[in-house]
Amino acid sequence: MFRILLFCILHLVSQSFECSAQPTYNFTEFKFRGSRKARENRTVTKLERRCKHTCSGWFPDMITGEFSMCQKKCVASKAEAMDCFNTLYRDDPLEDGEVDVRLRSFRACVAMTMKENKSATRITQSINKEEFRRDEL
Repeated sequence: MFRILLFCILHLVSQSFECSAQPTYNFTEFKFRGSRKARENRTVTKLERRCKHTCSGWFPDMITGEFSMCQKKCVASKAEAMDCFNTLYRDDPLEDGEVDVRLRSFRACVAMTMKENKSATRITQSINKEEFRRDEL
C-alpha cells in the first residue's frame, strides 16, 4: 500500500514539473495557403537577402535582435506588409539570442499580403485597360 501511494505521489510531482517546464508563447499565426507555397516562400527569401545586405551596414554584428528586427521591418516595408510586422513584432520585439518562433508566421503573412496586393494590382490594370478600350471606340 505504501509503495502504491509513493508511486502515485511521485507520478503527480513528475507530471507537474513536465507541464511547467514547457513555456507557451501566444501570437497571431498566419499560414501559407494554396499550391504556390514554394514560389511565395522564394519571393520572401529574396526580399530577406536584399534586406540582410541593407541592414548589415547599420548592424555589423548580424546575430543581434536589432539586426533581425531591422531585416523584418525592411522586408515588410518592401512588400507593403507593415501590418504583418506590427501584428507580430511591434509590441514584443526580438531580444538578443531569442529564438524567433514567429518567423514562419511572419513570412506567411508577408507572402499572403504580397499575393493580395498583386491580385489587386491586376484587377486595377484590367479595369484601366477596359476603360482605355471604351475610350477608343
